Amino acid sequence: MRKRHRSLRRKPIFAPLLLPIILFTMVAAGVAWFFDSQATTTIILVRHAEPAGTLSADAPLSMLGQRRAELLARTLVDVDVIRGLDAIYAIPLTVAEQTALPLATMLELPVNPADDSDLGRLMDRVVDDHKGKIVLVVARGEQLPMMSAELGGHKSAPEVGADEYSNIYVLSIPWFGKTKTLRIHYGLELPAEDDLAVAPAN
Repeated sequence: MRKRHRSLRRKPIFAPLLLPIILFTMVAAGVAWFFDSQATTTIILVRHAEPAGTLSADAPLSMLGQRRAELLARTLVDVDVIRGLDAIYAIPLTVAEQTALPLATMLELPVNPADDSDLGRLMDRVVDDHKGKIVLVVARGEQLPMMSAELGGHKSAPEVGADEYSNIYVLSIPWFGKTKTLRIHYGLELPAEDDLAVAPAN
């Protein structure tokens, strides 16, 4: 009788429950990871600021463009109240890189190069690499509606006029469902370059 009692004491009472607990923990972790990785992705599309002279690959920002880039940085630096932007991309134009630079400096992020030779591939790459994140892409004005369409945005998004530099497209891309497209303007229109040059100092 004593031997049988000792044998019973050796068997863990909770041993049959251990495996289900482990399995439940693994399933819960997997589900949490899945929903986190498939969360809504937000892509912000912005036109580069005003160039100095004729736009070319190496043309820098004008004085007006530099002020607009700083205004953009102040507008987007805390666009997400928890952690800010997660990544910044700019097409291979000096004005695009310089437009993104003030914001990138504030957030201590690199300005990633964005190959715009194939906009569909570019947008696929950005979404795939940053699921559930907030990403800024700086591009040409005429590219913004096309990029929006590639991301599943509204097909009738208005084109950006030749003299429009204050447009921001915000696309919310859920892991399931339709993409929501917003078009907003950041700040007031800045004064013309000539007016800026002669503006009195405060």
